[in-house]
Amino acid sequence: MGEPPLCQWADHIEGVVREAPIRCVNRVCVLAETDSTQDAARRMAGERPGLLLLADRQRAGRGRLGRAWADTGRAGLAMTIVLGRAGRRLLLPVISGVALCRAILALGPNTSVPGEPAIGLRWPNDVVDRASGRKLAGILIERFDALTYVGVGVNISQTRRDWPDELKDKAVSLAQLGIRANRLSVAAGVLRELDAMLPETSKSILAMAERFDVLAGSQQTFRHNNRVYHGLVESIDSRGRIRLRLVDGCRIHLPAAGTSLIAHD
Repeated sequence: MGEPPLCQWADHIEGVVREAPIRCVNRVCVLAETDSTQDAARRMAGERPGLLLLADRQRAGRGRLGRAWADTGRAGLAMTIVLGRAGRRLLLPVISGVALCRAILALGPNTSVPGEPAIGLRWPNDVVDRASGRKLAGILIERFDALTYVGVGVNISQTRRDWPDELKDKAVSLAQLGIRANRLSVAAGVLRELDAMLPETSKSILAMAERFDVLAGSQQTFRHNNRVYHGLVESIDSRGRIRLRLVDGCRIHLPAAGTSLIAHD
């Protein structure tokens, strides 16, 4: 699916913002190239929320805990939304993840497994293809002063040969899943879903998260504060933490900040 030339991106998204209307965005900036949309948004926000920044190409994107986001040219969506710090601070990672899942799900087939959505949320910040577990999109939330920066990266049109060898079996794009979409249509969908979810109740948000959660009911290992925890994932709690039942029966709640899932081969 083709997309308009870069010089028309801002007008296109501003039209989406007005039509919806989308309340969390009040201005749009588009860059041809940048190291990181998160860093560029910090420079350009002017201490005011409401900025949406998109980049045609992001050379040095990053994920949580200092991880790199692979640069595959212009095949992926890179954007940052600047929100005020007040409000749904604790549940924002969950809200953002569910909004991203819903936006992607609206683009293509609804199920890969009967009764389950094809797209899943792997706490705390990965959107994955449920059938293969490969990562389709990611979220990075950073807070500086009074502002919160929600970075979103979505793999759009990559083919298997576009991925570095170490990611060929770990990453996937919409195109590889048979979903045709351009970057602006995905960005618009994410904005609509995020704006709709921000005022939702915690109960409603957690119910939506439960539908997409791919970890609940499985044995997983996490690292937090240099300690490793292994146990049964029970759910995401009302503060956005993962509820884990350890092998000795004790329950702990791990926050998204500073917690990483340890993958098993």
